[in-house]
Amino acid sequence: MSKLFFYSAEETQLIESFAKSGKPVNHKLLDDFCKKYKRSYVSASMKVYDVRKKLGITSPKSISANLVKDNSAKISKGEFKIPVNNWTVTNENGQMYLNIKF
Repeated sequence: MSKLFFYSAEETQLIESFAKSGKPVNHKLLDDFCKKYKRSYVSASMKVYDVRKKLGITSPKSISANLVKDNSAKISKGEFKIPVNNWTVTNENGQMYLNIKF
């Protein structure tokens, strides 16, 4: 049977500082904390995520992409049409390939 360990006030304060820092939760961030207080990395990282959720802190998006809408494809019942610049059919080792350039 496993024991349930609560976080002390000092540990909670450190976890909150990790949560408020906005840094990604990883071994580099929590390594010293886990060694000093004999906590598992999984437990500490989950605690950081819980504190962030309670405080309403959202993690910054590391990747941002611009969505480009292309209305050139035509869709109708049972088929769709896509404008193609060039196409070829090749045969490699007995396998047929359709190569399409948009």
